[in-house]
Amino acid sequence: MTARRLPILLLCALCMALLAACNGQAPIVGQVATLPATPPTVTPGGSLVVWLPTDAPPTPTAEQPALPVASTPAYLLTALAPGGVTCPNPANPAPPEVPSTYALFPTTINNFLSAGGSVPFLSSILRTWGVVGDDFGLVTDSYDLTGDGVYEVVVVLADPFNANVSPRPGQMFVFGCGEADYRLLYASDYGPGYGLPRILFVGDMNLDTRPEMVYFQERCQSGACVQAAQVLGWSAPNDGFIALNVDTVGASDGRFSIQDLDDDGVQEIMIQGGGISTDMSAGPSRTSTTIWDWNGLNYVRAVSRLDAPVYRIHVIHDADQAIQGGDGEQAIRLYREALDNPMLGSWQVANEPIMLRAYALYRLMLAYAYLEEDRAGLDIYTTLMAENTPALPSFAYAAIGDAFWRTYQSTHNLHTACLAALEQAPVYPQSVLFLNSYGPANRSYQIPDLCPF
Repeated sequence: MTARRLPILLLCALCMALLAACNGQAPIVGQVATLPATPPTVTPGGSLVVWLPTDAPPTPTAEQPALPVASTPAYLLTALAPGGVTCPNPANPAPPEVPSTYALFPTTINNFLSAGGSVPFLSSILRTWGVVGDDFGLVTDSYDLTGDGVYEVVVVLADPFNANVSPRPGQMFVFGCGEADYRLLYASDYGPGYGLPRILFVGDMNLDTRPEMVYFQERCQSGACVQAAQVLGWSAPNDGFIALNVDTVGASDGRFSIQDLDDDGVQEIMIQGGGISTDMSAGPSRTSTTIWDWNGLNYVRAVSRLDAPVYRIHVIHDADQAIQGGDGEQAIRLYREALDNPMLGSWQVANEPIMLRAYALYRLMLAYAYLEEDRAGLDIYTTLMAENTPALPSFAYAAIGDAFWRTYQSTHNLHTACLAALEQAPVYPQSVLFLNSYGPANRSYQIPDLCPF
């Protein structure tokens, strides 16, 4: 009897197990979540030089006011590394005292992590100290930047002793763990004029199967500021992070983006709008688009182009560049646009309307002479002389143009005609002074630039 019941009991047990699985006690294979092959992009927030870690970074000012005493969170959190590799062993060390100087912050953080302190608890401590906040700073252990299986801790913290300095100073630190202790692997540059870094991207930029990090910070020297990006990659032979760009990736202002623009699998860095300036003395700004691409060794400038001009002076700059480069037809088109397009913007320069019109007419006459279209050139010469009488400041370009056209008609030699025109320029210095009144953000002219042949 017992022998006959045994198969029946085994069959019932098997059915109960299958029923439990169907009731959600065991996962269905097709519904098991998988992690992404590459880590996600960090977007909490682009001159590029590698800055090696320093044990005692300098402080912008010697003054070290005492930090306000703040309570430390009473709870302790212990968390395993996201990758499953634990280094060092988790523990519950006592929260450290607030460092008395900014130079002590990286050592204090490193010691706390080496003692087994968790990253969430470190974040709470740094927030309590006021060096990380909702809209500045960062504490994360989301990425294995070195490829050793242990996730590094990235800390971006503000200098609390110089909170009122502009740009607000601070640094980004990368701490890595090995042999049960943390060490500082990287520290961004720090000092007067260097702002708080912001991470732009973390991920495989150049198809080397390892994540790179891109961050940028504001840098100001002698009143001029630039947003400068840094591309970092881990180098095992150097046992440190190295810059993957040679030149400065930056602009006085602009929008930074990381994307694969040409669908080759490599991420490019694009800066749009660089050149925007709020300083009126710099003159009208000309925005641009610059793309940095990977050449197999470094990120280099691949494309740099000016955006369509908004101001009349910039159309004239483009026309001057065209005729200097030998493209007379393009120069004529642009000079015509500068003369006839009412939508082009003006700037706060004395006598700009009549001065720019006279200069554009003079240069248009040169372009027709260059293309040997003498009839069209004569028409422009006649208009130039009729509109700009000796009583007007714009007569400077009429006088220079008259010397050019008369000599050109008698010699039919562009170079000889230019020499005659340039002899008049010192007599009318406003011919150059006016063109240079648009500020340092724009082209600077010399007397030879007035006649390029």
